[in-house]
Amino acid sequence: MNNSIIEIQGLQFNWDKSKVPFITIPGLVVLKSEHLLIKGDSGSGKTTFLNLLSGVLPLSSGEIKILGENLADVSSSKRDAIRANHMGVIFQMFNLIPYLSVIENVLIPIHFSEVKKNKIQTRGSTAKEEAIRLLSELGLQQKEIHEKKVTELSVGQQQRVAAARALIGSPEIILADEPTSALDEKNSLRFLELLLKECNKNNSTLLYVSHDSRIQQRFQQSISIHDFTENMRIAEKKGKEAMECSS
Repeated sequence: MNNSIIEIQGLQFNWDKSKVPFITIPGLVVLKSEHLLIKGDSGSGKTTFLNLLSGVLPLSSGEIKILGENLADVSSSKRDAIRANHMGVIFQMFNLIPYLSVIENVLIPIHFSEVKKNKIQTRGSTAKEEAIRLLSELGLQQKEIHEKKVTELSVGQQQRVAAARALIGSPEIILADEPTSALDEKNSLRFLELLLKECNKNNSTLLYVSHDSRIQQRFQQSISIHDFTENMRIAEKKGKEAMECSS
């Protein structure tokens, strides 16, 4: 039985097709419930890679399969549906809706996905009850916080609201784009532990982007965007040299 959630083959992406590919990943398989750290310096393409995985950006070439569905072969609306039904995204800047309350922000994904809504109902809960449970698990159990506008919260509290929004409906894949960049080391590690705990509870696959190598030991697997691209260029160079020698 194929236990893979994400399969990548011959992925290339560039902003201008006449130039060298910005991202090159020859192959990658991510399994169900796996936690993967994606490393790289600022500007190395980590966020772009997440945008490719989530279907926000189309591939230049190659394929990305999400739950067996090749994103290169489907329409943009189908990619949106895959993201809405099977993914949760924690953005670096959180992207919370400022005029909505904490609870209303967490519930946003349910309005776009019957799949997530049905998962909650199957477990005998309402969407609001599940939102409250997630907020409590992430350290926001105070009822008075739930009705506040997110602009009234601290950065650390907003971060946890963003995580609860990504986790609601138990999506198979969680994409986290440097979600702790605005936090100190202590709070960053605490947030990561809470996120890993919740992903384990739901058997969610986690892809976590960060430039912070100190958190690597908390992940089962790690990759570097730079290494993928550099290894491909070395292989191409060796291939050209071999052809020149044989001619």
